[in-house]
Amino acid sequence: DGAVCLWDESFGTCLKKYSLSAFENDNPMLVMNPAQAVRGIALGQGKIVVGTRLGNIFEINKTGRVTLLIGGHAAGELWGLSTHPTEQVFATVSDDKTLKIWDAGEKMIVLNKSLENLARAVSFSNSGHFLAVGYKDGKV
Repeated sequence: DGAVCLWDESFGTCLKKYSLSAFENDNPMLVMNPAQAVRGIALGQGKIVVGTRLGNIFEINKTGRVTLLIGGHAAGELWGLSTHPTEQVFATVSDDKTLKIWDAGEKMIVLNKSLENLARAVSFSNSGHFLAVGYKDGKV
C-alpha cells in the first residue's frame, strides 16, 4: 500500500505512518504510480530509506518529509537495500542482476556491478568496509 509504519516494540501499534504517495516531486515530468510496494527498508543517520518493487528509492527525514531520491534498477523488483554505517552511501540489489552503490548526497550511482544470479539481500558490515549479497538460490 506504499506505507511505512514505525511500530511499538510488540508490533501491536503503528506509532507513526508515512505514505510514499505523498513524496515531494520537483520534476513536473515525473509521473509516479501511487501504489509503491515496499521491498526494502533501512534506518540510518536519522533517516529512513525505502526501496520499492518498482525500483525507486525514497528518503523519509525526521520531520516526515518523503523525497524521491532516485528511480533505480532497470527491470524487476528491488529486493535488497542497506545504508552505509558512516557515509551518505547505500547499496541495492534487484531482479536485474545488479548491485548498485549510490551516493545519496549526489543522488547518483557510483558503482554498478553485474551479478551472476538474482539477489535478494544486501548488507554493509558494521565497519562499512565489506558488503554481503544474498542470492535467491541461498548463496552469499
